[in-house]
This record gives sequence, C-alpha cells and structure tokens, in this order.
Amino acid sequence: MRTLPASGRDLPGVTTPKLNGSVRQGDSAIRSKLYHTARWKRTRKRVLDDDPYCAECRRQGVLQLAEVVDHVLGHDDVDWQRRFFDTRFLQGLCRACHAAKTVKELDGTLEPQRLHERPWTCPIG
Repeated sequence: MRTLPASGRDLPGVTTPKLNGSVRQGDSAIRSKLYHTARWKRTRKRVLDDDPYCAECRRQGVLQLAEVVDHVLGHDDVDWQRRFFDTRFLQGLCRACHAAKTVKELDGTLEPQRLHERPWTCPIG
C-alpha cells in the first residue's frame, strides 16, 4: 500500500497556492483533455494495478474495488497540472467515496490542506 503525501508541502519544491473559482472553471477544458490522453490511461491503469481497492473503504475496514483514480489534492492549486500524472498524488476510490469527496470539495467543506485527515465518511463502510 502506498503512502500519500498529506499535501504538496510534503514534497520539496512543491507549493500549493489556491486558485480562484473563475480560474478553476477555465481549467476544466484542460482537465477534460488530459483525462482522455494515452498517458492518463496508462497512469490510471498503473494506480489501479498497484492497489485495486478503494483507499477510503479500506481505512473503514471494508474491501471494495476502486473504480476511480482520484487526485488527492484536487484541482484547486495553481500547480495541479504539474501533479496531474504524479502517482504520489493519486489514489483509487470506489465511485461512492469519490462522489462523497467531490461533493465536500465543491461545497467548500473539504479544505485541501486537510485532505490527509479524510474528513468525509465512506458511504459503504
């Protein structure tokens, strides 16, 4: 099992300044293109091959297959593109856990610097 960095600050030379909402919306087209590249498909496969189970369900004591490769720190930081393919910032999640995490990110109740604390609950476990 891989250990994920708590934040970009855990890696030398990586900073994570926040983007404002309008910049994030403008980045959605870039994200969409990146998710359809051969490089992303290879990265996604590698993450799921290395650990096929949902990271959050496992923390709750449940073994559930991961279906989604999640960007642990999300896409709100200025340097999200630099980390997009970096497996140190990726984890496998089941669809339910990914949806729960995404809702908290989008409604502002999940602070990026607290992602390592897993402040959402596994809807399965």
